[in-house]
Order: sequence, then structure tokens, then C-alpha cells
Amino acid sequence: MKKTLSNALEIKEQGGAVLASEWITGSYARYISKRPIPVHCKEITVDKIDTLKGETRRTALRLIKRHHRAKKLIVLIDRRKLNADIQE
Repeated sequence: MKKTLSNALEIKEQGGAVLASEWITGSYARYISKRPIPVHCKEITVDKIDTLKGETRRTALRLIKRHHRAKKLIVLIDRRKLNADIQE
């Protein structure tokens, strides 16, 4: 399985949405870098949550409720395509 598919699967297993601040590599402040956004996923701002549907929307709303200062999320856009790519 390709790395981008495994990263997308990781987001799917977390409910379809992850805080952008958690989608990083590194552990020390000076050496943190942003991980690439996987296939079938997208980075959105909090005000665009209304465009989401289903489980991804519920997870995004739950994340915003817990982390009210969050500004960006990495969300799974197309679950069907992801599932089809995983089956191949």
C-alpha cells in the first residue's frame, strides 16, 4: 500500500477528520514540519465545516467542540474512492 493511502486510512480510522496541528512530523518546536495531505483528503478552515457530510462532519464538529481555538482541519472528502483504492 502506498504511503498516501495509508495516511488517508489513518485519517479514516480517526473518524474522517484530524486537527491540522496534529498532522505534523517532529517533536521539538524548531524541527516540526507539516505532513503532506493524503489523497482523497483536503485541508479546510473551520468555517467550511457546513460543506461536510456524514461521519466526517460529526467528527469535525466534535473536534471543534473540544478544541474551540482550532482554525484548520484535515478531512476525508471522498470515502468511496478511498475504499475503492484500498481494495485494489
